[in-house]
Amino acid sequence: MPYRYDEPEQNAPARDTDRQGKLGWGSLSLPLVVLALVWSFRIGGFCLGDAVLGALSLPAWSDGGTHYTVFYAYLFLVPAFLLGQRFRGQLFARTGGWFAGFLLAAFTLLYVLIGV
Repeated sequence: MPYRYDEPEQNAPARDTDRQGKLGWGSLSLPLVVLALVWSFRIGGFCLGDAVLGALSLPAWSDGGTHYTVFYAYLFLVPAFLLGQRFRGQLFARTGGWFAGFLLAAFTLLYVLIGV
């Protein structure tokens, strides 16, 4: 039987484009996780969250020593987790969702256990 070009092959090997997800809303989950980390922690002597909160005349630290930027990081991590779960097949979505879930659990656990 001759091969018809308008029908896909039954046992054709998967192409690279078929194995990888495409860019989409779920792809934003990994950059949101990276933004949450850069926002929360001092990297090379610079903390993005401290700088932005200082520019807005908001405190970055409490009198007791609590770093507020970790709580603001939840604003990036929760959407990253939800996007990663909802659009799991898209490029970087599964990785971003996994890291976001891990960081949400770690930040919450640290806050509950030691009050960071």
